Amino acid sequence: MLQANIYHPIFYNVLDIDQDLKKTTQLVPAAMAWSKKDGQLTVVDRNGETYAWTAGGVEKAETSLGMLHAMAYDAYNRIVGCDRVERSIVRYHDGERTVFAEAEENQLEAVAFAIHSSGIMYTASRDGIYYVLPENLQAVQASRDDSLRPLNVCLAREEAALIFTDGGTGSVLTIDIAFDATLTRVRTLAYASEFADGPPTDIKVDERGNIYCAAPTGVHIFDPSGLRLGTILLDQRPVTICFGEANAKALFIGTEDGIYRLNVK
Repeated sequence: MLQANIYHPIFYNVLDIDQDLKKTTQLVPAAMAWSKKDGQLTVVDRNGETYAWTAGGVEKAETSLGMLHAMAYDAYNRIVGCDRVERSIVRYHDGERTVFAEAEENQLEAVAFAIHSSGIMYTASRDGIYYVLPENLQAVQASRDDSLRPLNVCLAREEAALIFTDGGTGSVLTIDIAFDATLTRVRTLAYASEFADGPPTDIKVDERGNIYCAAPTGVHIFDPSGLRLGTILLDQRPVTICFGEANAKALFIGTEDGIYRLNVK
């Protein structure tokens, strides 16, 4: 049975606690993402080696994607990732590697990113959030709030806002996306006190808009308004999370001893 702390009955509408948390592979991921086209989980481990996981097992890729610490597939099934050595955004397509690194004449220290359905990419950097227009390699500062120190970032369900953990406060914040792609009106969704064990290292949103935060002792779940629903408890520290499989109903949790899987409703 799934081990969890439940704070609100809505939690039962999100997860079936009678299921088991299944270990799919012993790979320890630095980053992972689900390819809808290929029907596989692409995993980059801490050594920079790349693997593909399916229900049939794990296969090592002939070509490594490098030292990525965040990754996703865009609308064209191209892999986009944050290179933790170069601290930049990179994209892979047909064997070519494109770097999104320029930000106001300085190297962009990218730590995470989110891809809008319009093609605009929002990048969390050590000094704020930037956006990159489709096919434009130049990053532009998206928020005028210089106090923001994002650790991770994802899009809200309707893509009208970004959700991120602020490194300065440790809280989970949301910030609206304006018509010109800039960001306005910051609000707090979950305060740092909700993460007494440390701020989230990764954030994802499910098909209903619920927010999943990978923190040191488990995966914290909030509804779209920020209501705390519960925490999936784990023996190992979660590093990264992502959704995959049919209708994005599988939650993959990458920990320090492998990747686990469970179903969401």
